[in-house]
Amino acid sequence: MESVYRITLLLLLFLSSYYTCAQETDPDPSAQIKIALLGVFHFGETSDLAAIKADSLLGQKRQAEILQLIQKLRAYNPTKILLEYPAGRDDTINARYERFLNGNFTLPENEIYQLGFRLASLQGHGKVYGIDYRMELPFEPLMQYCRESGKEQELNDFIGSIRAYTEQESRLLQGMTLSDYFLRMNSDKADIAATEIYLRDLLAFGNEEQPLGINFSAAWYKRNLTILKNIADLTNAGDRVLVIIGAAHRAVLKDYIKGRSDLDYAEISAFLADD
Repeated sequence: MESVYRITLLLLLFLSSYYTCAQETDPDPSAQIKIALLGVFHFGETSDLAAIKADSLLGQKRQAEILQLIQKLRAYNPTKILLEYPAGRDDTINARYERFLNGNFTLPENEIYQLGFRLASLQGHGKVYGIDYRMELPFEPLMQYCRESGKEQELNDFIGSIRAYTEQESRLLQGMTLSDYFLRMNSDKADIAATEIYLRDLLAFGNEEQPLGINFSAAWYKRNLTILKNIADLTNAGDRVLVIIGAAHRAVLKDYIKGRSDLDYAEISAFLADD
């Protein structure tokens, strides 16, 4: 027991000394990696429990808005475009990107292609990068717990509130341009609304013996921690990175990035507002 106490004390002293040194040494701005996060709704099909729906993004009106949005994003001048596409499958996505550059690929109704491919090509990038990490969230155990504990109606109400929110947002989107809607979506208010689902609402489900809501939220944060690592692994000093990803991911990743001295968070909403 005494040896464990000594090891713990030494570890605490080391961490305290390390933290003090880190505080005294300012990071070199030229060595930092600038990262901006464009939180989006999924343009096409999604496995999300509830999703914002837009009128056809392949129509003339929305296509013009997409091109306008891309011009705004170009002002950020990204050197790399990272996409919500599985990490480790860059060969697949870049084979499509090469076909697009050669005029042999029709862009599907998906933000990866409509935004990512178009922006990367205008920036003269030779490739794009996938950073997603897919994992099953423990929804079934949560549902079973609620059924067995008499909280099924509470869970249904929770799911219903999320669907009502996305339906309201879908109606709002109908009367807005994509640039204006993404300015709304990439805001502190929207980020808080997204994170409260995991930091407040889900924590109400479960108990000390069966912390199902905590487990669900923990799995979500684990997924995003893995995405953060994938982002960091693909970047180098001096990069200006744009990550195009679902808005719920942005809300979490933003805080992760701000918590690292080697990464410099850039707020993309500064580039979305009208001049």
